[in-house]
Amino acid sequence: MSILDITEEQIFHTLGRGKDPNYKPIETVRPVAPAVPQVAQRPVKYGKPVTSRESEDMKKLTEEVHELNGRMSTLQKTEESVTVLTKDVAELSSRVTGIQSMVKWYIFPQLALVIVVVVALLSRS
Repeated sequence: MSILDITEEQIFHTLGRGKDPNYKPIETVRPVAPAVPQVAQRPVKYGKPVTSRESEDMKKLTEEVHELNGRMSTLQKTEESVTVLTKDVAELSSRVTGIQSMVKWYIFPQLALVIVVVVALLSRS
């Protein structure tokens, strides 16, 4: 006897019960997905024609925008020049520090040596 030959009746008989007379097979039905609503394409509506007053307003606005852009470019140029100046000041500061250290370690000892020699010459005479 193969597994395909076994019936539902035999399974219930081996379990010690007979087939349930009220048994009805459950029919599985796939759930239907709700339909996606289709959005209708709206026709393109063109605006009303531009009047002369509106065109003047637009010209004023574009002039203001150009003026603001000019200001922004000058601000950017100013920022760039400030960064260049800070770099130059830092370089100048490092050069001044170098000159100060040269004076401290080179000129002062020589000046002290000259003073000692002058004092020695004055003391011999």
